[in-house]
Amino acid sequence: YTQKVLTDSVEDKLNTALEKAGLDFRAEDLLEKGMDTTPEATAARITEFATSFFDAYKSNNDGVEAQKQLDDFVGLIKGAVEEGFEGAKEILSGIGQVSERVDQDIDRTLELTMEGIDKFADEQESAMSPPPEEGEAPSLLAI
Repeated sequence: YTQKVLTDSVEDKLNTALEKAGLDFRAEDLLEKGMDTTPEATAARITEFATSFFDAYKSNNDGVEAQKQLDDFVGLIKGAVEEGFEGAKEILSGIGQVSERVDQDIDRTLELTMEGIDKFADEQESAMSPPPEEGEAPSLLAI
């Protein structure tokens, strides 16, 4: 039940953020229900859903430099995810005492979700970097 409340709250905040960004998508239309509710699985679904809008976001911000597009998008979805988690905690605490285990699961899910978004951003940055020219030694920074 906790993961359901968490998912619903995050969906609501992502819907609001996507609408503000001019994207015509709804979270509940895209997320699958009745799946594994472990923190790892929930975080993976939230991350996959939130990052799936990057191409549409880029299209809506065509005149903006690629790094700024990525930074703004990551800020947008991280903010929405954090709001969703805060809202879920409020809902659950309003229902009754949240056990330490549930609270730890929520915190772990948020942590894993943020790590997933950071990984997505790193992958996007790598894709933006031009490959080294033939015969050029790789930079020490890339190691």
